[in-house]
Amino acid sequence: MKVTFTLVCLLLTLSTVYGQEALRQKSNTKGLNVGLSGQYAFWNTIKDFDFYEVAQVNPGPGLGLRVGYGFNQRFEVALTADGAILNHAYYERNQTVLSHFGLSGRVNVGSTTSRFRPFAELGGTLVGATSSPVLVNGKDELDLYMS
Repeated sequence: MKVTFTLVCLLLTLSTVYGQEALRQKSNTKGLNVGLSGQYAFWNTIKDFDFYEVAQVNPGPGLGLRVGYGFNQRFEVALTADGAILNHAYYERNQTVLSHFGLSGRVNVGSTTSRFRPFAELGGTLVGATSSPVLVNGKDELDLYMS
């Protein structure tokens, strides 16, 4: 425990010292940028919900991807895609897939050499969920789509 705490303190100290030098450099948002993210998603619903049994899913892992392009130091556009797969708590064959797609534009209003560089971002998203198969009346298997 002491070793971990010492390493964390050392890492914070070094990142602060070297981070000061990085803050003096020019910020560059021009060109292609790519980001990858991970997430752990879950779905929660109220018990009186008509599809309560469908919504009884275990949390699950997901991935996200962001691809952006900066035309210059001020303007950037980006595409975002995220998804996660959740397995049903009781029915082994049932899976729920959560998805998110987005398009946004960003305007950087601060100086490229300032320590604080505010921005404004505007975008739109499409969010969806698919649960498959869903038992209806205890026998019919259907796919449930929501967006």
